[in-house]
Amino acid sequence: METNETNCTDKRLTWVFTPDQSPVLQINAVTLDLEGLYSCEIATAKGNFLRRQDLHVLVPAAVTLLPGENRTAVCEAIAGKPAAQIFWTPDGDHITKQESHSNGTMTVRSTYHWEQNNVSAVFCVVSHLTGNQTLPIELNQVSDTLFVQMGAKALLCCHPSPMTETVLIRWVIALRGQPPCRIIYRAETKESNETNCTDKRITWATTPDQSPDLLINAAAVDHDGLYSCDILTPQGNFQERHDLQVLVPPAVTLLPGENRTAVCEAIAGKPAAQIFWTPDGNHITMQESHSNGTVTVRSIYHWEQNNVSAVFCFASHPTGNLTLSIELNQGKCLIFKE
Repeated sequence: METNETNCTDKRLTWVFTPDQSPVLQINAVTLDLEGLYSCEIATAKGNFLRRQDLHVLVPAAVTLLPGENRTAVCEAIAGKPAAQIFWTPDGDHITKQESHSNGTMTVRSTYHWEQNNVSAVFCVVSHLTGNQTLPIELNQVSDTLFVQMGAKALLCCHPSPMTETVLIRWVIALRGQPPCRIIYRAETKESNETNCTDKRITWATTPDQSPDLLINAAAVDHDGLYSCDILTPQGNFQERHDLQVLVPPAVTLLPGENRTAVCEAIAGKPAAQIFWTPDGNHITMQESHSNGTVTVRSIYHWEQNNVSAVFCFASHPTGNLTLSIELNQGKCLIFKE
């Protein structure tokens, strides 16, 4: 049992057990300089077997969000690999730039500007293969953006106040494209009145004399909107606002094409998914918006080399990341979820 090594200087690469027990190698702590192509060939009496693995090291970005001047904010995703994607809410103009570093990482810097004077909070949503982050800046009042996956429960909380001191609870629900729904509860009479409230899926979490909170049992895309709650007490009025964003996971497919091409689709996601490819190659990515607010992303990829053994499509989305691969010689499609 002899083992020979040539030009192997990195001692972090070791056998998992011993080569007479298993041919598998391991890296105890992966770093960027270990990226590359790892080829294993096993010779047997029945023939030779070859497997190649293209190792890509992912680096999570350090994320910062700082307020600027004249209704601007700056969000940075620093030294990530691959480059992170930055989204903003509420809607506004933004300029996003990327800076490449010598070690292969990327810094993404997005400067955001909103027009309205009454914006109470700004949210930077950073999407990356290693995980997603949401950073808020509260500008004027108690407010937040709630990201809820479609089908999940959404609890819409109001300002915490002893119910014995509550005089009136008022909810104003502005669903996108709908007239505002108004719900008013008067503590003295224990009466609740509703105006323009047709969605019976939105209910009190318990009863209004016990809690001012609302509940959506199964969030849907049409629940996107602004939910504002006012509580009137002898000590004053308290307001809380929720910008509810319903996330829809896309259905992801990967199919081989002709002439060294593959097509990856992230269908009907919200927001639009991001698609990355490996190994390196040319790709054209298109988006199609749907009437319900979801987006389908379609990416056509082409590689130049004849010796490519597998193609990987990485679909990144706030609801979770998905990796699909096609092993070209064996005709297999593998799926990896994060």
